[in-house]
Amino acid sequence: MAINIGRTGTAGRFIGGGAGVYRNNALKLYVDPYRYDCFTAESDSSMEDLSGWGNSLTCANGAVDYSNGYWYMDGTNDFAYRVDDSDFDYSTTTDFSIQMWYKNLSSGDFALISKGRFTNTGWGLWCNNSNSEEPNLYLGIGNNEEYYDLGDHSWDSTSAWINVAIVVDRSSNVKAYKNGVLVRTDSTSSTSTSISTDRYLIIGGTQASNSTTAVTNDFYGYMGPILIYSGLLLDADEIRQNFNIHRGIFGVWNKYILYLYMNN
Repeated sequence: MAINIGRTGTAGRFIGGGAGVYRNNALKLYVDPYRYDCFTAESDSSMEDLSGWGNSLTCANGAVDYSNGYWYMDGTNDFAYRVDDSDFDYSTTTDFSIQMWYKNLSSGDFALISKGRFTNTGWGLWCNNSNSEEPNLYLGIGNNEEYYDLGDHSWDSTSAWINVAIVVDRSSNVKAYKNGVLVRTDSTSSTSTSISTDRYLIIGGTQASNSTTAVTNDFYGYMGPILIYSGLLLDADEIRQNFNIHRGIFGVWNKYILYLYMNN
């Protein structure tokens, strides 16, 4: 089994092998702090992009900590950024997908990933954790301030690693997968919303204006592999494949995998 890893040809890379190798030009960012060729922790102020597109990230403040093989952010201006890059700007019809691992340690709101101010012209994925009755995950898109409610599925849990995949079909819906399983579909199109922006790509927070030193909605916890696909809708099999390749590292199972395991 191989992970979906980006560019074809000599610039492409993959994990695993055999008939399952799948390469796709749409993968614009792939970082994996567990891999030394991506991140050497305290001695490294950058995180190398493994997709083949060269979209590496700069680690700001204390976001260079490496705890048990995982990227650690302490919730106080620890984040990573990439200066404005059109690979992560989407027209009114450009589909995109995000898949990533995280373990939250926060009792407040936190942002996982964003580009620009999602209440203006950007986009962002964040958890509204301050409302204890409804700590939902949200995707915000563009200048129409469109919010996609991805439901309360213990996205704020502090007890376990979570793999989240967001598939954004601009003409149809937004789908949210948790640990390889579809848990929510918000059937709203966003073809009227352009999300081009001159802001930085941010991992671990949000920004209203570009800064190399500060974010809001700081993430406190651990992060694992992060993948962003531009112009591609990941299907359920691809999401499950990406989940399966790393789940053993994080000790996470889903109901589908447990069913197969118990019945074999």
